[in-house]
Amino acid sequence: TGTGKTATMEVAAEYLGLPYANVNTVNIVPQGIVGTSLEDVLLSLIDSCNGKKEINSKTIITFNEFDKVAKDQKDLRDSIKKILLKFIEGSVFPITSQQNGNYTFDTTMLSKVFLGAFTEAFENKYHSNPIGFNSSITQSNPSKDFDINLLYKYGYFDRELITRIQHVIPYYELTDEDKYHVILD
Repeated sequence: TGTGKTATMEVAAEYLGLPYANVNTVNIVPQGIVGTSLEDVLLSLIDSCNGKKEINSKTIITFNEFDKVAKDQKDLRDSIKKILLKFIEGSVFPITSQQNGNYTFDTTMLSKVFLGAFTEAFENKYHSNPIGFNSSITQSNPSKDFDINLLYKYGYFDRELITRIQHVIPYYELTDEDKYHVILD
């Protein structure tokens, strides 16, 4: 929390001149249930791009709080997982817009980014480092290494979903000095 994940994506989208959508994954529900469906998100992208297919197919979309999906009720989690798998793999979603009529949105070319704390994927490892040259005295320095397989191991996500995440960029907790520089810059 507070490491700049969302801000990084906003700046990247602005720098690349691409439309950007940030979805709070906790609020995603299957179509027909009260809440935000992926179709609603895609409709807002269509509206923000004035219906231009070539622009909205190059959108960056982030799923914020993605780690929280795994902690929801199992029935809801399974239905959301199916929707997200379809979205991640690249599918054509039918959209009905009052402005643009019937529309299809192909998610194949979207840049999909999944943000979250994923605290369960950080494993504490202790490294023993010698002090001085050829010293027999050691000290333990704990470090946290990110391992996406821990999410599978602890039952938060299954392999089907984890294997579709191609790249992982861990953001580590910022020091007070780093936070100070972020605020200034």
